[in-house]
Amino acid sequence: MATAYKTPGVYVEEIPKFPPSIAAVETAIPAFIGYTEKAIRNGESLTNKPTRIESIAEYEQLFGGSPPQNVTLFLDGNNQFVRAEAAAKLYLYDSLRLFYANGGGNCYIVSVGAYPTSVSSATLEAALVLLELEDEPTIILAPDAVSDSNSNGPYEFQKKALDQCNKLMDRVTLCDLSRIGFVSNDSFAGSVKRFRENVGINYLKYGAAYGPWIKANLPRTLLRRNVILKQDSDGTTSIQLNSLTNDSDLQSLIADLIKVEEYLL
Repeated sequence: MATAYKTPGVYVEEIPKFPPSIAAVETAIPAFIGYTEKAIRNGESLTNKPTRIESIAEYEQLFGGSPPQNVTLFLDGNNQFVRAEAAAKLYLYDSLRLFYANGGGNCYIVSVGAYPTSVSSATLEAALVLLELEDEPTIILAPDAVSDSNSNGPYEFQKKALDQCNKLMDRVTLCDLSRIGFVSNDSFAGSVKRFRENVGINYLKYGAAYGPWIKANLPRTLLRRNVILKQDSDGTTSIQLNSLTNDSDLQSLIADLIKVEEYLL
């Protein structure tokens, strides 16, 4: 629309009758499938119900916090710290934390149940049927699938996710490389080879695989029972916490702490 006319004449001004044809909408809305600490809202179970959230705070309110994670501390002959190893098997919660730490927004959570002792890809695959009914998600992820002890690891889930993406043609799936069988000398090329051999050749244009795995410094609250002490010399001999001190007050405090944990369990 003209703002000033400096010469005489006839001017035509077009007044739009309709809103702009292109509206600003979110184009990447991931759906995270996996295990959670809880799944409840206002007394109603959210298990196996795709749920839209907007923040990590909302996730924690509805689905809880991190899964239990054991950390092994290795000590030398003088009971001095040498190194630490953290064993993680469930990745949904940390994936959400990284998602929001890197500017993530709206997403969907499909909780398939409480934190298990073992992961089942079949349980995760069943959630795909529920997700198919949702129009908004555009990216499918299942970080916990890599912990399936089955020899097929996450591949059956990934193939079914690719099949859904091909069927609906409105979403893609992100595939994690399996960590099952990883050893210290296992190469990234080896993990890629296993992935290519097991994921198949169908509908690959609807998927993407990312690797290698990276280490992230995410804060984690640990309970005493999640801290395991071992001798570094052999890597297997356990060390009792109360053996690290001769102070009777500290030993009494440790005993009380163990009793409290046993009561809470």
